[in-house]
Amino acid sequence: MQINKIIKKLLFTSVTILIFQISYSQENYLPSYIINIKKDTIHGFLDYKNWNTNPNKINFKKKKDQAPVTYNQNNIVEFGVKDEVYVSAIVNMETSPMQTNILQDYPELNIELDTVFLQTLFKGSKSLYYHKSNKGRDNFYTKRGSD
Repeated sequence: MQINKIIKKLLFTSVTILIFQISYSQENYLPSYIINIKKDTIHGFLDYKNWNTNPNKINFKKKKDQAPVTYNQNNIVEFGVKDEVYVSAIVNMETSPMQTNILQDYPELNIELDTVFLQTLFKGSKSLYYHKSNKGRDNFYTKRGSD
């Protein structure tokens, strides 16, 4: 009798994990566009993940029945999906720890140069861009000339 309960619990747990994994990894291709390095705009469908942090790659296909192509910030200069626009940029990112118990005693910022997708928050004469790293660090940027 005890073994049957253990087997049932184990089976239930396994099925639950499997269902969660399948639902989490579902594809969600929405109408979108990319702008390639040659500044050509290509319309198609992007696998939109409602990102909590800025993506470092995207899956895009020109037609819904085609195989997706993976792009990163080195392959395209911009992409848009839903009401979100992301641009590729080389930026200095502040990478200090978020946990106060491991912060250093000196006031210098920890800066790293990286190529990332920045989310466009406001586009205009002084555009505002946003990047949230996978460590939870928020960074905001504006353009200065062509930089």
